Amino acid sequence: MLNDNSDPTGAATAARKLITEKRVDVLIGSSVTPPSIAMAEVVGGSKVALLSPAGGGAIVEPQEGNRKWAFKFSPTETFSTELIDAHALNNNVKSFAVIWLANAYGDGFVKNFERIATATGLNIMASERYATTDTSVVGQVIKLLAAKPDAISIAASGTPGALPQIELAQRGGKGAVYRPRVSPTTITCGWVAKALEGTFMTTAPVLVAEQPADSNPIKKPAVEYVTKFEGAYGPNTRSLFGATA
Repeated sequence: MLNDNSDPTGAATAARKLITEKRVDVLIGSSVTPPSIAMAEVVGGSKVALLSPAGGGAIVEPQEGNRKWAFKFSPTETFSTELIDAHALNNNVKSFAVIWLANAYGDGFVKNFERIATATGLNIMASERYATTDTSVVGQVIKLLAAKPDAISIAASGTPGALPQIELAQRGGKGAVYRPRVSPTTITCGWVAKALEGTFMTTAPVLVAEQPADSNPIKKPAVEYVTKFEGAYGPNTRSLFGATA
């Protein structure tokens, strides 16, 4: 087990080390898309299987070259995007503005969102991006709100993913907000939790394990996993990545 520090270069180095020194047959990781893509490039040449719990479809698509050795547990961006699109259309949303984190996951989501929105007649009024190192998205959010869309979609994960949500709440944004997948640490952290109220999210059942009906076949194993995991690591520590692994 090695820590890649969520860094693509570190992930590639760790993958080579495990393959050459430990002679592993299978690698599991990373929980973040950019490092997983870097690992996929390494494993292909060595013919070692990579199992990634990360979200980005670019880890496995297209299934050629080194990516023939890469597999992933969680759905790709297309799956989340189609759910968001369908919900928006059913709720009379006709236009969107989009803000995304400038990394492989954010780029992949926006590419899919633009493709699906165009096919179903949704208008994209504005599109803004920001870096993982940015501490403010004031300028981007002002531009989104000026476009006056019916809804805003945020494609960002981890701690940086909270920035647009907080800024929208502080500026009194009135339209619907959609997000594909948000980590429980983002949801439960103080002011961010209040800013997230009313947001529509596509998420894995394990993150809301107690909420589905008892008849839902996923409820029993999800609750069992959450009970064991949070029993060991404390309240609200449940993880999509742990569950998929």
